[in-house]
Amino acid sequence: MTQFITQKDQIIAQMRAELLATATEDRYYTEENITDCKAHLEAFLAKLEKADQATDKQTYLAEAIQTLCEQLSTFNNPEEEEMREYLWGFLYLGYTKELTDFIREAALVYGFKPIPTVIDLYYCRVEIGGFDCFSVVLGGIEEENFVSLEYDPNTHQFYYDENPYGDPFPLPLYNVQVKPDYSELSFEVLSRDKLQHFCFLAQYPSDKVWIKAIYDLHTQKIVLNRREKHWSTITLGTEKGKIIELRTTQYDNEGDIIPSAEDGGGFSVFTMGINEENKLQSRNEIADTKILFEKTFFRDAREEEWRLYELQHIAIQKGVVTITSTDVVRTRDENWQLITGTIASISLSYELKNSDFVLNFIQEVINNLKEQ
Repeated sequence: MTQFITQKDQIIAQMRAELLATATEDRYYTEENITDCKAHLEAFLAKLEKADQATDKQTYLAEAIQTLCEQLSTFNNPEEEEMREYLWGFLYLGYTKELTDFIREAALVYGFKPIPTVIDLYYCRVEIGGFDCFSVVLGGIEEENFVSLEYDPNTHQFYYDENPYGDPFPLPLYNVQVKPDYSELSFEVLSRDKLQHFCFLAQYPSDKVWIKAIYDLHTQKIVLNRREKHWSTITLGTEKGKIIELRTTQYDNEGDIIPSAEDGGGFSVFTMGINEENKLQSRNEIADTKILFEKTFFRDAREEEWRLYELQHIAIQKGVVTITSTDVVRTRDENWQLITGTIASISLSYELKNSDFVLNFIQEVINNLKEQ
């Protein structure tokens, strides 16, 4: 208990010191907020001391964690009906790491076991932009069963994004581990008032490449170079070991976008459904029609006629991506219904420009894909 009293006192002292060092007009909390925080932390420790007396110790500790997180998440009176996101407290403003460390360490010492969530990897997606943008989504087959991880180039670590549908809100990861063969990635996070343990299980060879890249970036302080003007921005996605998305935007030496219809422009490999009306339909689209099947396509933006080519194979060597079609091509009529035709297979090549780490990662993913 002594170590946590000391840790609590250090947090409170830091809050007071930073309050005094901040101009009055720039302060976002008060001495009263600090006093309340101190009382909440002390009450939490008092509850932990009684944990062994509880009939269900894990439930008791989980409720203690939840209560403290709710108290520290807002400066507002919890009984007032106002939106919490406009009233963030210490847990979300300025002291996320310090308070999360305190809560997690104390709970574990008193015997709490993080709530487990095991996810069989179904899809992986990354957006690679500027040097500070390496945003990864790992998900299971259930739509809501996913996590979003944001890479921070200053700390050289990933953070858990608690708000994946809006502005990122990063929370620290703990106990990040992998199996030696990269078949499993696990970590702990304090999110939504719960101390959770996520475990992702690779299902396909390409999943292991994703796991290795995340672990290496998080643990080895690999530097993602600041984006150069001519580097590509890249979105890559896999599902069930197959590619479902590879989109790039290309730039010239001045940093201006090269139109995809021009030589040196970007390209898109994407997956779409074909519905019962023989029209394209995204799986995320709200529609009355049913998707019959999905295909992965690409276009040659330099062609005047609108055509969709079915992807048969994708390869990469020394940063040059080559996409090859099947013998099926689809055009559309004035009602947007698809017309299926037969062609000789075509291949298109595009150069990706980015850091060695990014290019090697993409190459390893592509080299370990299942055939389309």
